[in-house]
Amino acid sequence: MSKLGLVVNGEAFAQEGMLSKDDWQMSFQEIKVTVGEITASGVPPRAASSDETLEASWPLKEGDEAASEQFVTVALQDGPALLGAQEVPVGNYNQVQWQWGGGEAPRVLKGTAVKDNRTVEFDLELPGAFQVSCGDYVGDERKGIVAADSEGEVELTLHLDHLFGDGDSPSNAEVNVTAMGFDPFAATAEEGKVVLAAATADSWATPQLRQLLKEVLMSMPHVGEGHCDVALKEGS
Repeated sequence: MSKLGLVVNGEAFAQEGMLSKDDWQMSFQEIKVTVGEITASGVPPRAASSDETLEASWPLKEGDEAASEQFVTVALQDGPALLGAQEVPVGNYNQVQWQWGGGEAPRVLKGTAVKDNRTVEFDLELPGAFQVSCGDYVGDERKGIVAADSEGEVELTLHLDHLFGDGDSPSNAEVNVTAMGFDPFAATAEEGKVVLAAATADSWATPQLRQLLKEVLMSMPHVGEGHCDVALKEGS
């Protein structure tokens, strides 16, 4: 029996915390993201002379009160979330399409950030829904390959350092040039807490920061270190 599993991964930053590019030590008590409309596709072995293609799609956890037929909300602060495996034909599932955000719940990041003698709690609902299209997984091992009587895996990877930067990398590293850091959020703190609600995100901070937030959110979805094409879903 050959199967293909699906995993959503926030990487070590989600579990262990991180140092932002502007030197905030961040820890996460809750990370929730909504994903859906997920399809993995590819080609069977020796398909060069064939028009046959492979496709696996996930209606996720039907009957789960946290999921609709096409969307599910998963928590990542304790490690990668396995969304189930299904029987599939043998082949290389090297294309993944999915939607990040949408459904009934926004992305949620809750935790604490500490810098010098200042502690700031944060409760962020990150707005928008994005269509994501990815190719081959990039990492220490290949993913998406299903052999006979074995189980392969595809991964949806979310890079928190694209939002907050990485203080353990050089300041001129690409991720730190484009990331927001935590300072823009800390600047909106009231009584030691930052609250960003999706319902009022259109009036948060300044237009320039709202645009930057949208851009960094679009840069976060990957497959391992493999980059994806990301577009804002119409109407979000």
